[in-house]
Order: sequence, then structure tokens, then C-alpha cells
Amino acid sequence: MSARKEHLRRRREKLVVQAAAQCNEMSSIAADLQSTFRWVDRGFAVGQVLRSHPALAVAAGSLLMRVSRSHWLVRVGQVFTAWELLSIVRKRWTRI
Repeated sequence: MSARKEHLRRRREKLVVQAAAQCNEMSSIAADLQSTFRWVDRGFAVGQVLRSHPALAVAAGSLLMRVSRSHWLVRVGQVFTAWELLSIVRKRWTRI
């Protein structure tokens, strides 16, 4: 019996150390994700404002038209990419 208790005690200590290491790793990952998702939240909020106020969307589009042609194409690509990312986030957000 004593050998079994000793084995269980060592195993428990090992698991406690593993759990502490995993907890530290998860907290560092969560901190990184929190700063990343802050930008996603801001982008989502901007999307909601533009959706609620179409005049702002038109104004933003007209500002993009004022930028030179090469910059305009880059901006359109960036907006399209942001829109795709926003769509993905919205789909996942509704599942939560």
C-alpha cells in the first residue's frame, strides 16, 4: 500500500507541475490574442457604424476615390481583405 501511495503522490506532483506550466502558457497566449482581437473588435465596430450609417460608407468611398489610382487599388484590396475577415469573425461570433 505504501508503494502505491508514494507512486500516486509522485504522479500528483508531476501533474501539478504540468498544470502550472500549461496555465502559464495559456495566459501568455491569451495576452497575445487579446491585443490581436482588440483590432478585430475595433474593425467590427467600424463595420457596424458603416452598416448603420450608409452615408458614412459613401463618404469613405469618396475619400478612397481621391487617393491616386495605384493607392486606390491597394486600398480596395485592403478593404476587401478586411471585409472577408470581418465576415469570418461574424460567422464565428454568432455561434458563440
